[in-house]
Amino acid sequence: MAAESECILSNKYGLHMRPAEKLVSLANKFDADVKIIRDADEVSGKSIISVISLGVGPGAKLKVRCEGPDEKQALAEIVALIEDGFGLEEEK
Repeated sequence: MAAESECILSNKYGLHMRPAEKLVSLANKFDADVKIIRDADEVSGKSIISVISLGVGPGAKLKVRCEGPDEKQALAEIVALIEDGFGLEEEK
């Protein structure tokens, strides 16, 4: 059974290259399969090209789904990163 959660993209400029790189870097630390879902589009959270291709703007609702041995930890850390604005103080 996969772990999943919805979150709101809180940074000022959306999911552009810097936050996408942070998300992908974090996702790749886990064995779990990570999916980022926006509306009907579902992409691998471990691929920078896939994450950027979502074209997500500020305030968008995303779903994060993790499945695998460390799915709960992966989900918690990825959702926290997104909700914290990816740690980019200049974009809050």
